[in-house]
Amino acid sequence: MWLAVLLRNLIRMPPALPGRRVPRARRRGKARAAVVSGLLAALALHAAMIVAVDSVRPQWRDPEFYHRYQKLAAALRANRRTQAHSVVAVLGSSRPQMGFSPDHAADGYGPGAPLIFNLSQSGCHPIGERLNLQRILNAPVRPDFVLIEVWASGLARRTKREEQIPMSRLSLSDLATVSPYLYDEAAARRQWWQIQASPWWTYRMNVLAHQGLESLSPAERQQNFLWSDMRPNGWSPYYPPVWSKEEQERRQALAMTWFAEPLGEFHLDPNAESAHRDLLTACRTHGLKAALYLMPESPTFRTLYSADAKREVRDYLTRLSDEFGVPVCDASEWIADDAAYMDGYHLLGPGAEAFSRRLGRDLLRGWVPPNGHSRGE
Repeated sequence: MWLAVLLRNLIRMPPALPGRRVPRARRRGKARAAVVSGLLAALALHAAMIVAVDSVRPQWRDPEFYHRYQKLAAALRANRRTQAHSVVAVLGSSRPQMGFSPDHAADGYGPGAPLIFNLSQSGCHPIGERLNLQRILNAPVRPDFVLIEVWASGLARRTKREEQIPMSRLSLSDLATVSPYLYDEAAARRQWWQIQASPWWTYRMNVLAHQGLESLSPAERQQNFLWSDMRPNGWSPYYPPVWSKEEQERRQALAMTWFAEPLGEFHLDPNAESAHRDLLTACRTHGLKAALYLMPESPTFRTLYSADAKREVRDYLTRLSDEFGVPVCDASEWIADDAAYMDGYHLLGPGAEAFSRRLGRDLLRGWVPPNGHSRGE
């Protein structure tokens, strides 16, 4: 709006009055041309950023996902020539992002172990998982198997109906993918368009970090750890691997406060269920084998679940498993030591390694055989 007003005023500037010296009018015209040229250059830069984050630089928009996906895509292209390995993509939130190690999950396979990539990202629940699957399906090469996290908190209908996915992560096509699952589609679209009005400001921290200029950002806003601390297969183990008892108790107390309502008074969100159903339908349509899994949680954290919440989540998983014919792995009680968690629901490194090895043994080896297709085909 301000830009339109400025251009209109420039266009309507009165001509030089009779009798004024020509050099002054000429200077005035040059000044006007300089201002217009500057505005056009700003508009061009603005448009260039919008195009860049939507195409050649998606990692500026969503670094957590795209740095991982770029590694997966390179492995898929290399594997396409030989088909030497099955490829497994892991979708989920920050819990598997920090708590699932593909290398440890592949322990015991021997030759022909699958290529496993952790594509999880913070705050990514059913709607985000549906989005990231669609991003994978839009690419020319795809994995063979998709491992999908289910977490009750991501399924819960909340009293504050904030959207489950940040609009800043979305391209225009992403917005179309998630729109059916949003609480208030009109408000979300307005927010998305507002972001497009200031892309350099929105993505400034990511751009600085990708240009090696993260030191220009405040320490608490620096973003380079999202990829610099990431292992080649997408795992981002939580550091340090050991915390003081006092710090763990403090973080656990905060988590118990945050999740008391969604887990204690659990009610299934129909939007989240729709996202999971559409995700599994898309997997089936495109020939991807899917499985569902629950991440470990500490004994103290599990006390947040009411009996009704446990039953409703269990029934939900049973419905999806029966309808879509997908296996379900409930690992919620596998790591029964509060000290193995940073806050009760994010595993620290040693716990993540132990969980990943067991998931590989108890689920993956029976579902993804070496060098092959899923058993039962």
